Amino acid sequence: MNTPAAYFEDQYAGTTDPWHLADRWYDRRKYGLTIAALPRPRYERAFEPGCSVGVLTTLLATRCDRLLSTDRVASAVATTARRTRGRTTSPSGS
Repeated sequence: MNTPAAYFEDQYAGTTDPWHLADRWYDRRKYGLTIAALPRPRYERAFEPGCSVGVLTTLLATRCDRLLSTDRVASAVATTARRTRGRTTSPSGS
């Protein structure tokens, strides 16, 4: 069963981080472990599906020459774009 896109749009309405991904210790640790698990120090290109508000995107961008991050929620992509402005990322809605 797929969750309707409207559900996620509603979650992001009125807030830039509905799940507090940038604030919660659990998520910061999870993202730190994700980055630490990457086998190479640098990547030419990477793809991040479901980027949400760009917390992991920001960390990945430090290890990638080019990073394409996507999400189905336009407002989440906009938050990611603001968070990563000036980096070599390309947030994209789907």
